[in-house]
Amino acid sequence: MMKTRTIRYHGKVQMKHVLPFFLLGASVAFSEQAPRWILPEVEAPGVRRVLFASKAAGREVSCHVFTPEIYETEKDRRFPVLYWLHGTGGGFPGIPRLSAFFGRAIEEGKIPPLLVVFPNGLAESLWCDSKDGGAPIETMVLHELVPHIDATFRTVAAREGRILEGFSMGGYGAARLGFKDPQPFGAVSILAGGPLDLDFAGPRATANPAERERILDGVFGGNLDSYQAEHPITIAAQQADAVRGKVLVRIAVGSGDDTLALNRAYSEHLTKLKIPHTFSMVPEVGHDTLALLRGLGEANWEFYQTAFASLRGKTTAVTPWILPEPDAPRMQRVLYDSKTVGGKVSFYVFTPQPYDGEKERRFPVLYWLHGSGGSSPASAAQVARRYGEAMRAGKIPPMILVFPNGLPKGMWCDWKDGRVKLETMFIEEIIPHIDRTFRTLAKREGRILDGFSMGGYGSARLGFKHSQLFAAVSLLGAGPLQADFLEAPRAGPGERDRLLNTVYGGEMAYYRTQSPWQVVEQNAGKLRGGLLIRQVVGDRDETLKFNREFNQHLEALKIPHVYRELPGVPHDPNLLLTTLGEDNWSFYRQALDPNPADPTK
Repeated sequence: MMKTRTIRYHGKVQMKHVLPFFLLGASVAFSEQAPRWILPEVEAPGVRRVLFASKAAGREVSCHVFTPEIYETEKDRRFPVLYWLHGTGGGFPGIPRLSAFFGRAIEEGKIPPLLVVFPNGLAESLWCDSKDGGAPIETMVLHELVPHIDATFRTVAAREGRILEGFSMGGYGAARLGFKDPQPFGAVSILAGGPLDLDFAGPRATANPAERERILDGVFGGNLDSYQAEHPITIAAQQADAVRGKVLVRIAVGSGDDTLALNRAYSEHLTKLKIPHTFSMVPEVGHDTLALLRGLGEANWEFYQTAFASLRGKTTAVTPWILPEPDAPRMQRVLYDSKTVGGKVSFYVFTPQPYDGEKERRFPVLYWLHGSGGSSPASAAQVARRYGEAMRAGKIPPMILVFPNGLPKGMWCDWKDGRVKLETMFIEEIIPHIDRTFRTLAKREGRILDGFSMGGYGSARLGFKHSQLFAAVSLLGAGPLQADFLEAPRAGPGERDRLLNTVYGGEMAYYRTQSPWQVVEQNAGKLRGGLLIRQVVGDRDETLKFNREFNQHLEALKIPHVYRELPGVPHDPNLLLTTLGEDNWSFYRQALDPNPADPTK
C-alpha cells in the first residue's frame, strides 16, 4: 500500500514522495482522512483522467481511461472496454505500466483495439459499499461509472463489449461485482484474487492483522457476518443460475503466490456450482500483476479475443445511428440528415409487392418499434417476412413497414440530459420523412404504431401522447409499464439503475413524466373511443405483473382496449405473434380500411 504527498505546480499535481503505507500506520480509505476520491493526472501515452459527479459519493470522483491511438483517427468506430480493478493501496502507480502493456498488445495485433478504464476503488474498499455508507464503491462503479463511460466515449455499450478484470483485491472485486450483477459484463477475469476465504484468515490477512482489522471495521462495520454476506463465495452460490454459461470466467494465479490455495479452492467452488471457467496456475510467479499476465502467454490474449469474439467486424465504421445494410427481400436502409442528431440517421423500410406495380396507389404504414437489444437487419427482416407473407395471403392489406432506430436501451423518449431525443426524432422527423419519401396514406387513419418489450413501452407512450397521428396502438410484451421504476423483472436492479441514470438523469420524477402510466392519465379524454388499442402479453413473461396492472389502469380510466394473456408464452416476440394467430391479423384489418374509396389520396 502506498501513500503520496503532493504539491500543485501550475495546476498540475507533482509527485514528491512515495512512502510505503504500512510504515505510516493508517489507511487511506478508512483513516481519519477523507476518502481520496480524486487521484492525480497520469503521465502516460493515451491515458487521461476523467472526473464525474457521483451521487453515491456525493462529490466528484476520478478514474483514468486509456484509449488506443486508433481511437483518435477512426471517429466512427466504437470500442470494447476492459474495466481494470486495482489491488489494496490503490492502483494509481500501476496505471502507466498496465496501459503500456495493453497498448503494445493492441499494436502487435494480439488483442482488438480497446479502452482500459481504471476506476478509483480507494485503498482498502474490497470494491464493496462500506457499511457506514461513506465509501459506496460498488454503487459508484456499477451504476454510475459504467453509464458515464458509455456516455462519454465511443464504446460498444453492451455486455459483449465489456470485460471486468482485477488483481488481488481487484480480483476479489471482479468476482463479486461480475457475479453479483452479470448484466453489464460479458467476461470476468479473477487474477490472484483475495481474500477468497469466508473466515478472512488467509495468509495475507494473517501476515497483516492490522490491515485485516482496518478493512473489517472500515468496510463491514467490524461484522464478520457482513463480510461473509458480501463475499464472492456467497455471491457465486446465490447467482449461479444467472452466471452459468452467460459469463466467460477465468481464474489465474502464480505457483509462488501465497493466495494460490484459496484461488484453487474458489475454482473448485465454481466447479461444484457448475459455473464454467478456466483455472490457470502460472509457474514461478508470485503475487505480481504483470509477471502473472506475461506468464499466461498466448492464453492471456486468447481470453480477451474470446470475450470480444462476437464483435468482430461490428465495431468498425459503426455509429449508434447508422444501422448495417439489410439482406432481405424488399427491405432497404434509409438514411436522412437529422437536425435532432446533427448527422445521418438510418432506419429500415419494407415495401409490399404492389408498391412497385401500382404507381398511383398510396399505402398505410406500420411503424414497428424494437426492444432493448436495438434494431438489427435480422430481427427487422424476420418481422417483415411474417407480415409480407400475411399480405400475400390476403390476411392484411398491403402496407409499408418502418423500423426506426431507437438505439439499444434508448427507451423511445427524449433523455433528461438532452443528448438523445428519440421522441422528437420519431415524431418530427421520421414520420414526415416517410410521408415525403414514400407513397403513404399520410393521415392518422393510415398509420399503426406497434412494438415489443421496450418497443411496446415506446408504442404506448408515443401512441397515447400523439394519438392524433395513429389509428391504432399495439403493446406486445411491453415494459416498463409500472408507475414507478422500482424494479425491472427482466434486467435486474443494476440494469434498472443504469437506465434510470442514463435515460432519466437518475430522477424518478422524470421517469414518471415519460412513463405510459402518466401519459395515459394526461391524455385519457382524447383516448376514450378515439384510438384502437390492444395489449398482449404471455403468461410466462416476466413483465406479466406490470402488464396486468397497466391493463387495470386503462380500465379504471375507462379507455377502451383489448387485453390478452397468451398461455405458455414467455418474453418472445415470435412465439407471441405465432400464438396470436388470426387475431393478430384481424387487429390490423380493423385498424385499416383495406379498400379505400380513392386509394390515391
